[in-house]
Amino acid sequence: FQRRVEILTQVVVTGDTDRLPSAVRHSVLAIVRHALTNIRIHARATAVTIRADISATTCTASVTDNGVGFDLAAYRAGPPAPQHLGLTSMEERAALVGGRLQIESAPGRGTTVTIHIPLGG
Repeated sequence: FQRRVEILTQVVVTGDTDRLPSAVRHSVLAIVRHALTNIRIHARATAVTIRADISATTCTASVTDNGVGFDLAAYRAGPPAPQHLGLTSMEERAALVGGRLQIESAPGRGTTVTIHIPLGG
């Protein structure tokens, strides 16, 4: 990502990635990939941090950018448009593996997309 789009990218992984079931691994990667695509297209960011923490009971992954951010409430209040189903698809993908997606953003403050997935249930 950093080489292709020239946005400084840091990746921090703690815990044992081998603990992740295949479905969880694929969902997390797909959500992170989608978040990075959104950053490339919309955020005008200069830096991104990708974090993953795997414990015995949970996988938490986040993608944080220092871009322009957006008003999440206004976004959700508007009519759904076919070209703007990214957040919904990320939420659905997290739910398919028993997880949930959390989005924090504000205009001028960047965006953080966090995935919380319970493990071992």
